[in-house]
Amino acid sequence: MDNYFKPPEPLLLDGNISESWKRFSQKFDLFSKATGLDTKEEGKQIACFLSLIGDDGLDLFNSFSCEAGKDKILAEIKKKFEDHCAPQKNVIFERAKFNTIVQKEGQTFDSFLTELTKAIDVCRATETSKDQVKTLDNESRLNAVRASTSRTESRTFNKPVCDKDPNKPCKSCGYKHKFGNKCPAAGKTCAKCQGRDHFAKVCPNKSERNDSHRNKVYKKKVNCVDKESSSESTEESDHEFYISAINSSGRSKNNTETMWTKEIWIKGKPITFKLDTGAEIAYTQDKCYIDVYGDPNFKLQCFGEVVLECKVKECVEKVPFVVVSAQSKIPLLGLQECLKLKLIKRVDSLNKPSVFKTLDDVVSQYANVFEGLGKFPTQHHITLKQNAKPKINAIRRVPNILLEPLKKKLYDLVSKDIIEKVDKPTEWVHPLVIVEKPNGDLRLCLDPKDLNQAIQREHFLIPSCDDIAVKLTNKKFFTVLDMKDGYWQVELDSPSADLMTFGTPFGRFRFKRLAFGICSAPEVFQKKNFEIFGDIPGVGLYFDDLIVTGATEAEHDQNLRCVLEKATKHNLKFNKEKIQFKKESVKFMGQIFSHKGVETNKKYVEAILKMPVPECKADVLRFLGMVKYIGKFIPNLSKITAPLRNLTRNDIEFEWTEECKNSFNNLLHLLTNSPVLTYFNSKIPIEIETDASKDGLSACLLQEGKPVAFASRSLTKTEQTYAQIEKEALAIVFAIKKFHYFIYGMPTKIYSDHKPLESIFKKELQPKVKLLHEGHLGIEKTKSHARKAFYWPGITVDIESYVKNCKICEKFSRKNPKQTLLQYPILERPWERVGSDIFTYADQSYCVLFDAYSNWLEILPIRNKSAEAIIAQMKPVFARFAAPDILVTDNVPYNSVKFLEFAKNWNFTLVTRSPEYPQSNGLAEKAPMLCVNVKEKILAKRKINEQHYNKNAKSLKPLNKGCNVTVLNNRNNVWEPAKIEKLHDSPRSYVLQDCRGNTIRRNRIDIKPSENPFKLTDNSFESETDNSNSTDSDVTPLTYT
Repeated sequence: MDNYFKPPEPLLLDGNISESWKRFSQKFDLFSKATGLDTKEEGKQIACFLSLIGDDGLDLFNSFSCEAGKDKILAEIKKKFEDHCAPQKNVIFERAKFNTIVQKEGQTFDSFLTELTKAIDVCRATETSKDQVKTLDNESRLNAVRASTSRTESRTFNKPVCDKDPNKPCKSCGYKHKFGNKCPAAGKTCAKCQGRDHFAKVCPNKSERNDSHRNKVYKKKVNCVDKESSSESTEESDHEFYISAINSSGRSKNNTETMWTKEIWIKGKPITFKLDTGAEIAYTQDKCYIDVYGDPNFKLQCFGEVVLECKVKECVEKVPFVVVSAQSKIPLLGLQECLKLKLIKRVDSLNKPSVFKTLDDVVSQYANVFEGLGKFPTQHHITLKQNAKPKINAIRRVPNILLEPLKKKLYDLVSKDIIEKVDKPTEWVHPLVIVEKPNGDLRLCLDPKDLNQAIQREHFLIPSCDDIAVKLTNKKFFTVLDMKDGYWQVELDSPSADLMTFGTPFGRFRFKRLAFGICSAPEVFQKKNFEIFGDIPGVGLYFDDLIVTGATEAEHDQNLRCVLEKATKHNLKFNKEKIQFKKESVKFMGQIFSHKGVETNKKYVEAILKMPVPECKADVLRFLGMVKYIGKFIPNLSKITAPLRNLTRNDIEFEWTEECKNSFNNLLHLLTNSPVLTYFNSKIPIEIETDASKDGLSACLLQEGKPVAFASRSLTKTEQTYAQIEKEALAIVFAIKKFHYFIYGMPTKIYSDHKPLESIFKKELQPKVKLLHEGHLGIEKTKSHARKAFYWPGITVDIESYVKNCKICEKFSRKNPKQTLLQYPILERPWERVGSDIFTYADQSYCVLFDAYSNWLEILPIRNKSAEAIIAQMKPVFARFAAPDILVTDNVPYNSVKFLEFAKNWNFTLVTRSPEYPQSNGLAEKAPMLCVNVKEKILAKRKINEQHYNKNAKSLKPLNKGCNVTVLNNRNNVWEPAKIEKLHDSPRSYVLQDCRGNTIRRNRIDIKPSENPFKLTDNSFESETDNSNSTDSDVTPLTYT
C-alpha cells in the first residue's frame, strides 16, 4: 500500500524559500503518517527526510553546526531548516500593525481574539514593557545605527555595537586589539593635553598644542561613580559631562582682574570659585576636596560627585560638585549653582525704547480710536420682569432759556444715531432730566424709576478700589483712558429702544443706545468692557475709565497697545481730552495712584478743610460723611470721631464742647497729613495691628512696616459693656473679617497690645456642647438643659449645629414624618392610568390590572412571575381596551429589559414606585381587595381625605445630586450614610449609593440630608439586598385562603 503514496518533491531554495519549506514540511509529515514512517525508528526517519529533501537541502544541512547528539533528532534538524527558511520579522512594524487592530463590523469576538493572539505571537507584544526599560550597559556605546542584512534576529540593546574594523588601530591607544576588550589607554592621562582615556601619540588636540597663539582647551570626562564602585570598571559611564575651561595665554594682563569670581564658605573654609554661566555642572579639584574633607580614599582616579553646604552671605544651600583632577587653580561654579546661591540674576532683555513717546504718538498711530462715537459689537436687550406694568409719564416743562440748546442737542444726537424720533404709540414714556455740564453743554438723562422697578438686572461684580490696587503692585507708569460717551457705545435692539422712549417739548424720542439712569446700565457696561479688556495684564476697569500700567515703559506701552488694538477691533472710542498719558501718578476712582501707592485726592481734602465749623447736627452729619469717604486713609477713625458721632444722637442736645473741637481739629490735621497706602503684595509677609477703645475698634494691615489699609468701626451699646479683654479680642475678629480679601490663605501675624490674649488663644476651650449632648438628647432638650446653667453668644446655633452633626444621633434617629399627599391629576377618560400588581391566591399567581378612572378590574392568571408571562397575559387585554397611557407598577419584573421594550412597542409610559414604599402604588396594591368603586365616591371623598392626610404630614425639601444623606434600612430601622447619584424620573424617588457601594433607589420619605461626609465602609449592619434591578424586598406576596 505504501507504493500508492507519492513522496514529496525536493526542497527548492530559490524564490520564496519560506513557502517552499512550509510546503515540503507539510507534505513530508503527511507522507510519514500515510506510509507509517512516523512509527519507525528515529534514524530511519532522518535518512528518509534527507533523501527526499534534495541536493540543495542536503548541502544546507551539511553547513549546519549542531550540538553533539542533536543531529540524530529529526525535530532538531527540522528546527534548523525552519530557522534558516523563516522570513525575518520586523518587530517594530509588526507591533505597529498590532496597535491598529480593531474588531471589524460583523466579526465575532472569538475571531477577533484569535486574530489578536496571532498578532501577539508575531510582534511579541508581551515583551514591549521590558524593551521600554532596557538601558545600555556601562560598557556599551552606541556609535551608529545601520541596517542589518543578515537573516538573524536584530541585536539587543544590551550588547555592544561597534562600527570599528578590527584591523584598524584603536583611536584611544593606537594599537590593534579586539573591540570590547580592555583598552590599554583606559583610565590613563594624556601627556600632552592632560585628557583621559587616550595616549599622546593619538591625542586629538595635538595640533592645538603646537600653536602657542591658541587657547588651551581641556576636555575632561567625568564619570559619576559611587563610593563602592570597583576599580575594575574602567569603561566609560553612561553619565558623561564635558567641562571646557578656557585659559587665555595671549594676554599680559592678569586674568583675575577681569574674570568673575566669588569666595564661598564651605565647612568654615573660604574657597574662591569662578562663576561660569556656560557650564552645566560645578566641579572642584581633588586638592580642594581633600583640604575640606580629607583624602576621599577612592580607588578610582575620577572621584565622583559630592554635595557640599555652601554659604554666601545669608544664603546657605547644598550644592552638588563633581570632583576631578584638573590643573586649573580655581574651581568652577556652573549656571544652576550660581542661580541657586543668588549670585547672578537672569535679565531677559534690556530696557527697550519706548513705543509711545508722547500722547501725539498714540493719537497719530490710532487716530480712529479717538474719532466719532464707538459701538460695541453686539446689541443689548433689556429684559423685563413678568407682569411688568407699563407706565406713561407726563412731559416735563423745560425753562425757556434751555429750549433752544435742548432742541439743538436733540437733533445733534439724532444725527449721531444716538436717539431717533418716535411717531408710533409706545407703552413706556419717561420724563427727561437735563444736566448742564461745566463747558455749557447739556447731558440728557432719563428718569425711569418705574422702568427700573420692572427691569431684571444682569448682576455683575463691580470692582472695588482694593481689587484694582492689587493689580498695580510694582507698577511705575500709568495711563488713564476715558471711554467717550461710555453708555452710548452700547447699542440697544429695537424692543429695548422702545422702552427708552422719552417726551420733550419737541415730541417723543427714543434712545437707540443705553441711556443714563437705567438701573442695569452700570453692570451691563462693566460686563461688556470686561469681556473685551479683562484679559489684558496691568489693566484695571471701572465703568468707562481704564487704567493701563507697567513696571517699565516697554511693558506699559505694550499693554497700552493691546488696549488700543482691541478698541480698534471692536470699534470702541476714547476721549482724547481726558487722557492721562504715561504719568508717574494719575487720578483714578477719586484717588491718586502712583508707584508709591494710593493717596488721597488733594481736591477732596481741600474741600473738607474749607468746611466751616459745624453749628448743628446736620452740619456734623455732612462733615462726617465727607470724612468717611476717605476714611481708609485715617487711622483710628472711629475713636477720633466718637465725640462728633455722639452729637448726632437724637437723645442728646447739640453742644460744641472742647472735646468736639479737639476731635474736629484732629481730623483736619490727619487729613492734611494722610499717609500713602502701599499696594498689597501677596509675596510679602502680612501683619495686622489691632486696638480697641471704649468707643470703637481699629485695625491696620501692614507689609514691611508700611500701611496697606486702615479699618475702624464704632461699638454698639452691647459691645460697649464688654470687658476690655473681650473688646481686644473683638478687634482681632473685626480685623480678620475686614481684611479677609487680603489675608485669606496667607500666613498672617496679628499684633495686639493686650498681653493676656496671647495665653488665652493658646488654650483649647472646654467642649461644653459635647458635655451637654453626652446623653444624646434632642435639639430642644439639649438647649433647655443648657439654658439652666450656661450662656454664651450663639448658644442656640452652636447646640443645633453640634446635635445635627452627631453621627450616633443621626444613625438611630426616628423616621421622617409623613409627607404631604401627592395626588395624581384628575383623569378624563378610562384606561388613562392603570395600576398593575402581582399577588398569589391558592398557590396560583395572578396579575391584576386596575383602571383608576372606571375602577375596572382585570385579574389575569400567570404561570410564573416572569416578564414573559405577564406580557403574554397583558397583550389580549390591551388588544381589547387599547394600551393605557400610564401603567403604574412595582419594580421587578416590570423594570426588566423585555417589559421596557414591550412598553416602548405598545406606546405607553411605565411608572415604577420606590422600592420599600408600597404606598406610592396603593391603587394596584389594594386592587385584589376592591370590589366596586364609583367615580362619584372618589371625587366626594378626595378633598376630605387630603385634609385628614395633611394634618400630620410635612413637606420634605427636594435633594440634589451629590448630596450626602442617610437612608433608612427598614430591616433594622437604622439610618445609614449614602450619597445621591441622580434623581429618578418618578416623583420623590432618588437613586443612591449606600455605604457598601450598592446602588439603591429610595423614596424621599426614607432619606434625610446629612452634614457628615459620605464614606464607603464595611462596618454596617445587615447587607442591603435590594437595588434598582433586583426584587423589592418590601413587596409582600398576598395569600388568600
